[in-house]
Amino acid sequence: MENFDQPLDVGMAPANDNGLAITHEVRQYWRQTSAWALFFAILLFILFGLVSLSGLIAAVAGGISGIVSAIFIVVFYGAILFFPGLYYYRFSIQLKQALTIDDTDLLDRAFNNLKYYYRYVGILMIIVLTLYLAFFLFFGAAILRGGAFPTEQY
Repeated sequence: MENFDQPLDVGMAPANDNGLAITHEVRQYWRQTSAWALFFAILLFILFGLVSLSGLIAAVAGGISGIVSAIFIVVFYGAILFFPGLYYYRFSIQLKQALTIDDTDLLDRAFNNLKYYYRYVGILMIIVLTLYLAFFLFFGAAILRGGAFPTEQY
């Protein structure tokens, strides 16, 4: 005869009270991700340097208008390139360190930087898509009016 007074989990493996377990395979994936994130962060920093260099060349070659365009290039495009590179670089370095010394707080900070990276890129994509939509609406309305730009006839 069976004993129905036993708990339902008799004979099962004990539950892990710590929650999510990080396996060796996941650690390997994170190490690989860290290396690729560092690679892309360095590429973004190189691109930032090239944009800054082109801004410097525009400032030297163009006089006052060159200085204005250089400020625009470095501030606008530089900000677009620098911050994602910085967040990705911090993510890569902190992830690698967290895996090396088994530091949960450092792992939290690493993924917080990854969150900032995706938030920044997401907001940037919303802005770009909104600009595309505005351009399509403007030029679509101009084409429907009968021409790309209004002209005066004499």
